[in-house]
Amino acid sequence: MKLRTESWLNFANADFKSAQKLLEESDLAQIVTFHCQQTIEKLLKAILEEYDVTIPKTHSLIKLYNLIPDKAKNELKIDEDDLIPIDKVYIDSRYPIDMGLLPFGTPDIDDAKRIFDITGEIYNMIITSLRK
Repeated sequence: MKLRTESWLNFANADFKSAQKLLEESDLAQIVTFHCQQTIEKLLKAILEEYDVTIPKTHSLIKLYNLIPDKAKNELKIDEDDLIPIDKVYIDSRYPIDMGLLPFGTPDIDDAKRIFDITGEIYNMIITSLRK
């Protein structure tokens, strides 16, 4: 594995561990979802790095996922529909807005747990794939 790939994974791990610790505080649900988004973003960038794909300056999980080579996509089997709600929390979790973060408003602790579980599945898939 490339050193830069490993660096992306280390940063993803820090975000994942942060989300896990913050999950204990129900009033920090939106921050949990932000760290989950950041975890997945950095994991996807690790894949791009490993496959020599230029990493764009974007935070969009959908855009990053669509740049992943088919070989890696087929191995990972990430459900793109799982990325859509997580993709929406990047900016919205950092600044207050009128409409909320998700289609149904600001995430509560149940939303954060659901997003954290999805993030954990993606985290394990990508780590396993890259460390083969």
